[in-house]
Amino acid sequence: FPFIIINFLISLDDLLNIITITIISDILQQLSNRLFIKFYKNDDNLNKIMLSNPFPILSPKKTLVGYLGGFLTLLLYYYYNYKFSYILMFYICGCVGDLFASYFKRRIKIDNYSNYLGSHGGFLDRCDAIIFNIHLFFLLNLINKN
Repeated sequence: FPFIIINFLISLDDLLNIITITIISDILQQLSNRLFIKFYKNDDNLNKIMLSNPFPILSPKKTLVGYLGGFLTLLLYYYYNYKFSYILMFYICGCVGDLFASYFKRRIKIDNYSNYLGSHGGFLDRCDAIIFNIHLFFLLNLINKN
């Protein structure tokens, strides 16, 4: 137990970076989708591909362009000097967390947990990817310390 507390205090800056970058990724996923729809007016194959939904049952509003927009946050991970393998794991883990929460929201037939953040949903909608990334962060920290 004391090891976990000490480990947490040593890694607090990294933890806050992971949370911040995960939130930014979540926002960029939604923003990139909206910007693409607003500014790309051609009705061609690129439009169909970019607005396709890779996981329609789990999260009907997520599009390929949204995932690619969120992928841009990898540049922020580079800024904080994380390994590329970690960067990729955090991005994928955040997306899985988002899809996991979306799946359960669909099962109980709700769209957002609340509307405190407008079209972004509520605070729990923002935390779905964070919850998965925090677990990955602590797992990687434990592996690297040993």
